[in-house]
Amino acid sequence: MYRIRFLTGLLAVVLLGTGCSSSKPDSPSVDKPETSTFSAASDAAPSGSAAQAIGSPDTGSEDTGSASSPSSDSALAAADDDNALDAADNTSGVSDTKIGGGNANAAVKRTIGKGAACAVGKPSVGGEITFVRGDRLIGIDTAAANPSERCLATLPGSLAGAGSRLTRWSPPATQALLGGGSVVTAEGTVKASGFLATNADVEWSYPTGKRLMAATAKGELVKRDVANGMRTDISYLAKHTDAAYHPAGKYVVSVGEDQDGNSGIFASSNSGGVFNALVNNETAERVWSPQFTGDGRNLLFLAKHDETVDAKTQAAYHVHNLAIAESDLSIALDATEPLDHLLVDPFRRQFAVQVGGCAPGNRVRVISLSGDRNVEIPGSESVTMTPIGWLPDAGLLIATSKSISSAANSCGPGSLVSLSVWSNGALAPLVDNVYSPSVRAIRPISKDVPLGIAPGET
Repeated sequence: MYRIRFLTGLLAVVLLGTGCSSSKPDSPSVDKPETSTFSAASDAAPSGSAAQAIGSPDTGSEDTGSASSPSSDSALAAADDDNALDAADNTSGVSDTKIGGGNANAAVKRTIGKGAACAVGKPSVGGEITFVRGDRLIGIDTAAANPSERCLATLPGSLAGAGSRLTRWSPPATQALLGGGSVVTAEGTVKASGFLATNADVEWSYPTGKRLMAATAKGELVKRDVANGMRTDISYLAKHTDAAYHPAGKYVVSVGEDQDGNSGIFASSNSGGVFNALVNNETAERVWSPQFTGDGRNLLFLAKHDETVDAKTQAAYHVHNLAIAESDLSIALDATEPLDHLLVDPFRRQFAVQVGGCAPGNRVRVISLSGDRNVEIPGSESVTMTPIGWLPDAGLLIATSKSISSAANSCGPGSLVSLSVWSNGALAPLVDNVYSPSVRAIRPISKDVPLGIAPGET
């Protein structure tokens, strides 16, 4: 069961029992969303360091943080990143590819020549699907009347082909993060980010994407200026493990542990300092992947618990939904199979999640927060499915793969995949045999939703 208490205007949710549900008679049923009760706390105050002003949205000047200095790419590598960039080469050709405009039978072929010019260019209003093939970062505007490939950038040898990693585009969709260690700029150049290449949790700042943020292996919460490499330590917990920006740009949240040993999800300004507990975790074995809805009103995250059913202990995996203004925590999805690759839709109030882990026969579930959609996208026994990104027109990009090996599992970096777009209940094949797929789309900027640290209070 849950207990919610207020900490100076900010709700704190406590996860109690052996899981997010309990066998006690007054506990909500696990197959229905739980509505938590709450009571006002006494004179609890925000925790953290001395008072400091909250940051304004990410406009390029709000992040003061701790003392820091610009760094060269080599200095960045020494600080947070062990992935040196090789010199760019252009030895890999690009083969023909099938491109389906929603109908596999209508697939056409487009070829990007070896000498074709590459340019990041402006993002398409309808969104663009991107991927790596050879040494090229390639985009397809699926909303175009005749969708075809175009080269966005040429990649260094260390990032080409199977060496590439997950691609994530900045909120304005002008720059791309390759893994955690490299950034493709709006000019098409590739530079070190300052974070480890293997850090899969590097986040873009909102709403401009001028900075990157991630928890490091040392448990720090660090931001890097994309333009000059400036490193700023904004740690406000004893240990940070996973973090996310609020889409309005004023706040960040982090999974971690505070100085008193309390674990959970904690909110602070985008400069760090004073913080408040959003979710206090007492029993969950793991909490990860915090993500806000595009309107900033809800925080979703994954949790793994152990629960007792018929005197047997089994794992329980939950997608939790915290409605901030309503002070309501619910279970959006309860499963005994592993849940991973949570993907909150930035354009609509829904999410997708991988069910069954990274294994053949897994599925993707799509659930709306309003309750009017709960769809399972079935796979097959021979392939794995992973949700990749949401398109503005409600399409969901899904990657499928048969590749399972210790070197490159079918859901991780270095995996050769096929891409399809799920829309209106159907999967339309798009392209085969590519790496590092992503969706490039301009993210909406949400209104500010106070997380208990209001301007002037800190």
